[in-house]
Amino acid sequence: MHFKKSAFKNSTEENGVHYAVRVGEDQIEHYNGEKWSAFLIKGISLSDSLPNKEQLSSDELEEKMSAWLDQISKMNVNTIRIPSIQSPALYNAVYEFNKNNQNPIYIIHDIPIDEDVIDGEYKQTSEEISKQLRANIKNTIDVVHGRKMMWNKDIFTSKWYANDVSPYVLGYVIGNSWDPTLIKIMNKRDQEHTTYAGRYVTADSLNGFEYIMAEALDYTVQYETEKYNQQRLVSFLNTTELDPIIHSAQSSVFRNTELNIEKLKVTNDFHTGIFASYQASPNDTDFLNISLENSLPSEKEGSFEGYLQQLKSIHQKPIVITSIGLSTSRAMSKEDEYNHYSRGGVTEEEQGEYLTELLDDIYQNQYAGAIVYNWQDEWQRSRTWNTRHIKNIDNTENWLDVQSSEQHFGIMQFVPSDEQAVKVDGITTDWSKENLLYDNENGQLYAKYDSSYLYLMIQKDKFHFTKDHLRIAIDVNPSMGTENYEGYDGMFDMNADFVARIQGKNDSDIQVHSRYNIFDFRYKYYSNIVDKMTTIPNENTDIFDPIYLLTRNVFQNDGTMEKVPPKYMETGTLVFGNSDYDSDQYNSLADFYVKEDVIELRIPWLLINVIDPIGGTALGDFYKDGINAKVKIDQIGVQVVTESDGQITKVTSPSYIRLKNNDIHYQERTKKSYEVLQAYFENVEDS
Repeated sequence: MHFKKSAFKNSTEENGVHYAVRVGEDQIEHYNGEKWSAFLIKGISLSDSLPNKEQLSSDELEEKMSAWLDQISKMNVNTIRIPSIQSPALYNAVYEFNKNNQNPIYIIHDIPIDEDVIDGEYKQTSEEISKQLRANIKNTIDVVHGRKMMWNKDIFTSKWYANDVSPYVLGYVIGNSWDPTLIKIMNKRDQEHTTYAGRYVTADSLNGFEYIMAEALDYTVQYETEKYNQQRLVSFLNTTELDPIIHSAQSSVFRNTELNIEKLKVTNDFHTGIFASYQASPNDTDFLNISLENSLPSEKEGSFEGYLQQLKSIHQKPIVITSIGLSTSRAMSKEDEYNHYSRGGVTEEEQGEYLTELLDDIYQNQYAGAIVYNWQDEWQRSRTWNTRHIKNIDNTENWLDVQSSEQHFGIMQFVPSDEQAVKVDGITTDWSKENLLYDNENGQLYAKYDSSYLYLMIQKDKFHFTKDHLRIAIDVNPSMGTENYEGYDGMFDMNADFVARIQGKNDSDIQVHSRYNIFDFRYKYYSNIVDKMTTIPNENTDIFDPIYLLTRNVFQNDGTMEKVPPKYMETGTLVFGNSDYDSDQYNSLADFYVKEDVIELRIPWLLINVIDPIGGTALGDFYKDGINAKVKIDQIGVQVVTESDGQITKVTSPSYIRLKNNDIHYQERTKKSYEVLQAYFENVEDS
């Protein structure tokens, strides 16, 4: 194997150790071969994640990574954050992109441990966590220096990392977004290690977990110094839940879990230094806005800038916000009560506009930089707290759940090819005869689907949007549902689990049969979080409910000693708009569109209890078979009815679309936020 070594000529040397980056008073400084100057991080997170990645050759994947780096560079970004060790293709692409580039892209490299190693009972010892961190530290440093072969024993394959990208690595961020419960338990177990004295890092007054972090940072510097005679910046990842600030509304259960990097000092042998790294967005936690309201001057009440100022006041080390993002998912996992920074539920344009507001807050408060999360939508990030209990998380890398906020932080997304895409815009060119399910004198029904949506198109002659109310029955679970609807016996000729109601721009929605209402089951019957329900809905009830999604769990506000009630959104509400991203009227959150006699609708799979559209799995009868009830499905039934002045007209008979493993081809497109961020970063000086 031929290893390609990058020249590390733009560096300074001290006692045989080379380095080109260091911490200043409240900034990061970079050496260009002649002088030191301030370096302001303008970054974005990048991994090699994409759908159907396993179908690409290593050369094809590297070509794709190169194209992404070119787009990222044109966005006027100077740094990428790599979240963990990626495939060689990414490092090869960075090497080739940078080697003759006057404006290279620099790297902040995370070094986490595998989250699956942390079991639900938190049995891991300090030694076990430290051992895994040390192994990952060694591997990551060897990878960026182009001196690593990684062997996968399960599938008997190896990965060669032969390109040296270390000259472009600014530093390493150690650790994960840690669970406060884990830290609390570790601190209780280990109260002996309060002082750390390493060759490069020293510290005192430590809690047990801070000791693990001090040891890990010291080992990072030691390993790279001894093996490669080089040093870089180091940090550990911190979050709003674990910062050293006492938040008045944070539950006392999570007190004494803080991580304070200010306790860590450097020795004379460590030339580059330590910076503070935070994963921080206004929508990260439930307690943050309430705490800020209680503790800040009136003009900063509930503001993210107020939090940034608090954080800055307790740090002397430079601070980089290494992860800040907004999701363009259809649904929310947290709602910002004070501003517009909810976790999900923002359009692509809003994503860009709101991110620039947050970035402005960061840069204007003298932070050393910020890294936007994320370059691309990541399909495998399926563990959104308010949807993960519903869906099959074992197959999520093959389908995009538009209800899950964690999968939609990207500035770039993967969409079906032009030949397979359906744009909800009232234009029928996306449909063909093979999509036709039903045709008679009353109207036509068309249906298609992809890995995110079930698409319906209805053509009804002389349809009047404000007078004619469509009732679209949807049969998902073959053993559930009813033909009756809200007092109308036999409204449908099949058992409906859901009813989509198209009745004007602002009053359209999808309702769920009461027996199939997973929200009521989980939060009223099973756990009583929202309310207490003791009566199980009858299997044949004709009641259909609004569809809700929890956006805030109940928690204790220790500032007032009161319980903060849960919050939930009506996620079944349908948004009128045009989903054609080439249109001037484009709305990325659009659900349906009506144009004359054409009605187009796209329905997220999870909204209708389909928990794995690729594997053909839906929720079962959870009242009867328990919280994990599932059922295999191979078709979806649809019937269209109109209601006008109390008169019911059955536009179609029950029609069924067969579910099969369609071969979906994806293409990439940058969201509207790309151009917004591109213009913003152009006007932010690098130093």
